[in-house]
Amino acid sequence: MVFCSDSGVTPVLILTVFVTCFGSSFVIGYNLGIMNLPGEPCNPLQVVKNFTSKYIKDAPSPAFMYALVSAVFVVAGAIGSFSSGILAESLGRRNTLLMNNAFSIAGAILTGPCVVAESPALLYVGRVVTGFNAGISMGVASLYLTEVSPRDIRGAVGACHQLAVTIGITVAYILTLDQVLNTETLWPLAVGLGAVPAAISMFLLPICPESPRFLFTNKKNEYEARKAFVKMNSKEDVDMFIGELREEMETAQQQPKFKFSQIFTRRDLRMPILLACLIQVQQQLSGINAVITYSSTMLRTAGLANDKIQYCVVGIGAFNVVVTVISVSLLERTGRRQLLLWPAIVLSLSLLVLTITVTLASQLPDGNGAKTLGIVSAVFIFVYIGAFAIGLGPVPGLIVSELFRQEPRAAAYALSQGIQWLSNLLVLISYPSIDNAGVTPMLVLTVFITTFGSSGLVGYNTGVLNLPGDNIKNFISRFVQGGPGADFMYALVSAIFVVAGAIGSFSSGVMAEKLGRRNTLLMNNAIAIIGAVISGPCVFARSPALLYVGRVVTGFNAGITLGVASLYLTEISPRDIRGAIGACHQLALTLGILIAYILTLDVVLNTETLWPVAVGLSGVPAAISMFVLPFCPESPRFLFMNKGNEHGARKAFVKLNSKEDVDMFIEELKEEMEAAKRRSKFKCGQIFTAKDLRMPVLLACLIQVQQQLSGINAAAIGGYSFLIFLVFVVACWIVFFLYLPETKNRTFDDVAEELATPHIVVGKNHSHKEKSSMQLFTRQNFADETQFRA
Repeated sequence: MVFCSDSGVTPVLILTVFVTCFGSSFVIGYNLGIMNLPGEPCNPLQVVKNFTSKYIKDAPSPAFMYALVSAVFVVAGAIGSFSSGILAESLGRRNTLLMNNAFSIAGAILTGPCVVAESPALLYVGRVVTGFNAGISMGVASLYLTEVSPRDIRGAVGACHQLAVTIGITVAYILTLDQVLNTETLWPLAVGLGAVPAAISMFLLPICPESPRFLFTNKKNEYEARKAFVKMNSKEDVDMFIGELREEMETAQQQPKFKFSQIFTRRDLRMPILLACLIQVQQQLSGINAVITYSSTMLRTAGLANDKIQYCVVGIGAFNVVVTVISVSLLERTGRRQLLLWPAIVLSLSLLVLTITVTLASQLPDGNGAKTLGIVSAVFIFVYIGAFAIGLGPVPGLIVSELFRQEPRAAAYALSQGIQWLSNLLVLISYPSIDNAGVTPMLVLTVFITTFGSSGLVGYNTGVLNLPGDNIKNFISRFVQGGPGADFMYALVSAIFVVAGAIGSFSSGVMAEKLGRRNTLLMNNAIAIIGAVISGPCVFARSPALLYVGRVVTGFNAGITLGVASLYLTEISPRDIRGAIGACHQLALTLGILIAYILTLDVVLNTETLWPVAVGLSGVPAAISMFVLPFCPESPRFLFMNKGNEHGARKAFVKLNSKEDVDMFIEELKEEMEAAKRRSKFKCGQIFTAKDLRMPVLLACLIQVQQQLSGINAAAIGGYSFLIFLVFVVACWIVFFLYLPETKNRTFDDVAEELATPHIVVGKNHSHKEKSSMQLFTRQNFADETQFRA
C-alpha cells in the first residue's frame, strides 16, 4: 500500500488531500466532461444546439456554438492558470483554493438557471467563471499537494489530483446519461451540481493547514511552518526539513529577489521551463481533451452504433479512473520519467491504429465491415485512455512542480499551466471544425509531407547557423587568411543564402507552371539534399568553400519552396479550411527554426566539430519527402487548367476532399478557363504592364516586404486528430527521453541544480542519494576527452 502507516501519513494529511481533490480537482474533471453527452445518442449536440439556436438569431453553425461553450471555458482557464502563480504567492496555496471555491459556486449559480431564464448568455458567462476556477485549480491544487506531502509518497499524493479529475469526468458522464439528467430541461441541473463539492470544500478547507514551505519561505513564519509540518508528516524530522528550507533560502538570497520576468531571462531556468511547457503541451496535444469533450462524436465517426455510444463514453470515464488508481502506486515504484516515456509509446501506437481504422470506417458504407472497424476503434480508444492514465495523465502536474525551487515554482507552474490551457483551446476549437471540413487521409499526408519536407527546411536552414556563429567565425578565419574580417565572412554566409533564395523565388513560378506544383517540390528535395551533402563535411574537409557553395544551394532550395509550397497547399485544400492549411506552411517554418535552435545548443551540436552535422541534417527531411511525395496527388487545379486533364483532376480532388462536390469544382474551373480565354495569353511581362494586376502585385510585394522588414529573419538568424496528436506525442517524447531527469524521491534543489546545467540523460533512475544521470556532449566531458586524446 502506498499510504501505509510508516510513510508518515497523518489524519490531517488525509483530510487535506481529500478536501483539495474533492473540492478542486474533482470539479475540474466534472466541468470538463459535463458538456460531452447532452443530445446524444440520437442527434449530435442536439440539446445545446436547440437551446442556443432558439434564442440566438442568425447564429453561426450549431457546431460552432457548441464548440464556443468549450472555448470560453478554456480561454478563461488559461487566464486563471496565468493568474494562479500570483495568487498562490500572495494569498498562499490553501487560501487561493478557498477563494477559488467561491468562483466555482458562482459559475454553477449562473449556469444552472439558463434554460428556465431562457438565456444562453448565462450558459456562456457561467462557463467563463467555471473555466477561470478550473485554471486556478490546475495551477494551485497540484502545487499544494506536492508541498504538503512527505517525500516518499509525494508522487502518489500528487497523482490523487489527476485521479480526482478522472472521477469528476466519470461522474459527469453518468449524470448526463439519457436515463438521468440528459433532457431538454434537466441538463443545466447537471451543470449546476458542480457547486456542491466546492461548497463542502469551503467549510472543510479552513481546517487544513497552509503549505509549510510557503509559511517558512514566503511568510518567514518558522513556528507555523513547524506546526503545519508536524500535522501532516509523522515520519520525517521537522528540524531536517527546516534545515533544508534554510539552505534553499540561503542559496536564493545570493541571487536578486525573484520576479516573474526572470522565468524568461535566468539561464538556470531555461531547461526546466522548456521541459515544463513541453510536458503540458504534449499532454494536451496528445488529444486527451478532444477525447473527453468529443468522445461521443469520435465514436460516431469511427462507426460505432448510436445506441452504444453513451455507454461507451461512460465506460471510457470509468476505465480512466481505474487505470489512474493503478498509476498512483506506480509513480513511487517506477518513477516519473519512466511513466512519462514508455506509456507514451503505447499511446502513439493506439493513435496510429485509430488513424487507420477511423479513416477506413469513414469510407465504408454501413455494414459489417464498418461495424467491425467501429468496435476496433472503440477498443483502441480504451487502449489510448489506459496509456494516457498511466503516464501523461498524472505525471505532468506532479513532475512540473518538482522541477523548480521554491521561489520560481508557483510562477513557472502558472506559466506551464497557461500554455497547457492554450494547447487545450487549440484542440477543442479545431477538432469539430476540421472533423467536418472534408479532410481526407491523403490530404493530411500531403500537407504533412509538404510542410515537413519543404516548409520546415526553410525555417531550419534559416536558423541553423545562428547559435554556432562563433564556431563558424573561428572555422572561417582559420582557413581564410588575409581576407576580410571574420564578421564579414560570417555575414556573407547568410547573404549568399538570401541572394540564392531570391533567385529561387523568381524561378519558382516558371517551374511550378512547367513541372507542376508537386513535381517542383519533388525536384527541390533533391536540391536540398545536395546542399546538405556539400555543407556537411566542410569542417572535415577543411574547406570553407564547401560551406558557401552549400548555402547557395540550400538558399536556392528555400526560394523555390517559399514560391511553391504555399501555392500547392492552397490549391489542394478544401475551401472551408484553406486558411488553416495555408498557415501550416508558416507553422512548419517556425518549428524548423525552433528545431534548429535546439540542435545548435551548446549541450547538443554547437561545438567546433559538430555544428556541420546540424547543417547536414537538413538532408534527412528532404530525403523522406522524396520517397513519400510521389504518392501524393498533383494539384487538381494545375491538372485541369494547365494540363487539360479532367480525369486526373477529378481523381486528385476526390482523394483530397471528401465534402465538396467534384462536379461543382470542375464547373468552376471551366468558367474560370472560359474567362481566361477571353483574355490574351498571359506572359510574365504583363505583371508590370496589365492595369488590373497593378494593385494585387503591389499588395503582394508589400505584404512580403513588411514580413521581412519586421525583422523576423534577423531575429531568427480526422484521421486528422489522431495523426496530428501522434506527431506531437512522438516529437515531445524524443525531447523528454533526451533531457528529462527522474525526480522521484529527490529534493527540489537537487533537481533544479541538475537542470541548471542541461545535458542529455540516459534513462537511468536515480534518487537524490545516487549519482546524476550520465552526461553527453557537455563542455566538461568534451574537455576531458580532448585532454585524454592529447
